Amino acid sequence: MPHTNVLFTGATGYIGGTALYKYSASDIGHHFKNASVYALVRNPASSAAVEELNATPLVGTLDDAAAVEKLVLDNEISTIVHMADVMNEAHERALLGALAKVQTDNEKHYITIASGDSYGNVSKFGRHDPVSDLEDLYAAAAAAPPYMGRALETAIHDLAEEAGIKSYIVYAPLVYGKGLGFGNQTSVQIPAVIRGAYHHREANHSHPGDEGWSIVHVEDIADLFLKLLAATLPGGYPAKSGKAGGYYFAEAGFVSWKQLADLVAADLHMRGFVDSPQGKQFPGVPEDRSVPVQRLNTSPFYYSLVFAGLVNLHAQRGRSIGWTPKYDDKWLVEHFDTEVEPILAQNFKYGARVEVGDKDIDEAWPSDL
Repeated sequence: MPHTNVLFTGATGYIGGTALYKYSASDIGHHFKNASVYALVRNPASSAAVEELNATPLVGTLDDAAAVEKLVLDNEISTIVHMADVMNEAHERALLGALAKVQTDNEKHYITIASGDSYGNVSKFGRHDPVSDLEDLYAAAAAAPPYMGRALETAIHDLAEEAGIKSYIVYAPLVYGKGLGFGNQTSVQIPAVIRGAYHHREANHSHPGDEGWSIVHVEDIADLFLKLLAATLPGGYPAKSGKAGGYYFAEAGFVSWKQLADLVAADLHMRGFVDSPQGKQFPGVPEDRSVPVQRLNTSPFYYSLVFAGLVNLHAQRGRSIGWTPKYDDKWLVEHFDTEVEPILAQNFKYGARVEVGDKDIDEAWPSDL
């Protein structure tokens, strides 16, 4: 059987680190016996941790397109699993451009990550019913109002098709759970709500509170990436790719913003950290976003993008390649203390400001894709 060299990005991150850890686990490693995995890391100090997970470290940064190309060509990479920097057009183009230049008899595959907000109401997709990944999403994106996320995802499939590369996009909704990697082990949305509640003794939610996001546990989305990787190898399940089916929703349940605030409030109230066991709407929203921006340590744009609105996904395509999520919304409710404990261990400290620029959501249109 042909041997495949695979490049992982995001190895020190939340989702990528969990995927790399699970790749190394003995119970699934046999699926990849004809593959060698390389992991891109910025810091040489991460190399030893990568090697412990049965992967070969490659030191570099996605910000240097020429260096990325050299690493991909020198190591004869034919499959890239990109799990970092959602909505970074330059990085997607650099990776696809490098992969296009690889000379190999192997099929080339590009698996990447996108945000579920592309199919939510904040991005003006215009749907309130569940959106299935079995729908013609390439056509749906073309018919929807322009939005930077959808424009980039369309460009990924277009560029890959032009280069003879099979492309797959995994859509992340609200991701929760403790990561298994050696780097970042916490997500964005739930930890931010927990920290804000602790520092202001009140758990808050956006308006309207009955909207919310689909959810997935970090281990389950990592498993979906690995199922897709296995599908690209000889003997794997045939997986749809490109415009005709390269859309994979990682979804296993739904949580409303009010429900999330109530879960945070109930847990922190029991610990004596907030004054009420019930969540409350952020003061001033939706007209004034200054309070949630301050309490969530984010920008107005990012607040509107990932802490509000409706993202209602229905994951079906992944099941065709054997993906079965182990966790759901009932599990999240029953084990919510596992979301609080890692943030408590960090003394509820705010990290770097969570944002993707300071522009308003209405300015999130495509560039020159």
